Amino acid sequence: MRRPSSLASLGFAALLGAGLGAGTLAMLPRSGPDERAAEDADALLTRAAERGFTDGRWRIVEQMWTRERLFARDPAQADLCQIRLLDRPGAPVLPAACRDLTRHLLGDVAQFLKAYPLKAGPVVEGQGDERAVSFEWSRDGGPSRRAWFRASTGDLVRLVERDGAGEVLRSVELIGRDLAGWTPTPIPVRTAAVRVGGESGGLDFAAFAARVTVPIYEPTRLPPKFRRAEFGYDDRAPRGDASGEKLPVAWVAYTDGLVRMNLFITRRADMRRLEALAREQTNAAGRTTCPTSSAQTPEEMLEGADAILVHRRDDGCRVVLRRDDLPDVAVALVGFRGLAPDDYVQTIRTLVRVSPTKPGEVPLHEPGR
Repeated sequence: MRRPSSLASLGFAALLGAGLGAGTLAMLPRSGPDERAAEDADALLTRAAERGFTDGRWRIVEQMWTRERLFARDPAQADLCQIRLLDRPGAPVLPAACRDLTRHLLGDVAQFLKAYPLKAGPVVEGQGDERAVSFEWSRDGGPSRRAWFRASTGDLVRLVERDGAGEVLRSVELIGRDLAGWTPTPIPVRTAAVRVGGESGGLDFAAFAARVTVPIYEPTRLPPKFRRAEFGYDDRAPRGDASGEKLPVAWVAYTDGLVRMNLFITRRADMRRLEALAREQTNAAGRTTCPTSSAQTPEEMLEGADAILVHRRDDGCRVVLRRDDLPDVAVALVGFRGLAPDDYVQTIRTLVRVSPTKPGEVPLHEPGR
């Protein structure tokens, strides 16, 4: 089971970024991808997720911004990465668990490979040391991901993700293997423990639902290939909240390995503060970072045959949906580009309260139930 993560990780994508075109892919036969090619492609992407990102200068492009970051392994801690923000001279170097950095940029690779079959490749590009091989995974009419791997090492050097219409959602590219004169120095263990930590001791979801101070709800219906990926709880005052009062928030993230949505739950009395928090959210998997949505963004009220009223604000980059009818909580669902609007609406309409389980029982929403 996934371990719960700190709510702070939802802002982690802001440190990073994703654009980029490329040559035309050689499409695989209509009868389906060559089995060997699919195995090779899946193995390369899996290996990249395990090894993490190569030290160097990375450009991360999204619709709203382009930023460059230097990534480097900590000299004293192999599982700790350092991130230098090139657009903020003088900013402190940021530590991050390498596995978190990789997951925020690549998402849940195992789930992605279950949901997205190989559709194109391999294609060999470049010469000599710059020679690379690329593959593309996609679902018909849905998003796609194309990845380039350095032929000599298998290291990931470029990634492009597109929506179902072919428009670039995000890209990541290694643009230099040097560190621009920067020499990383070891980060003290005590500092790394505070800034990188936050996972809650390996609780499973049922135990998490039983222990947090707000009732937990989950959808009984998710879009195809989606599953629960991460969950967490925080009761600090949100950054920038003028009241300074604590806001107890539980969150659950769902993904198909590429597209992601985040469900937030708090006390009914804090609905407006929750909605303000939701309008600031970037995607926990590093996808589609958006500027804060204005409170004046027009609100739609969607009522279906089930009489469940859903309030929706769509700023063109992020969609925030809420329900006001649940008796004991306020909920907001934050989605990003990549899914049809109705998928988000149906997800929030099927929320039910999660009942804590007894030892040996299978929680209601565990995979396979």
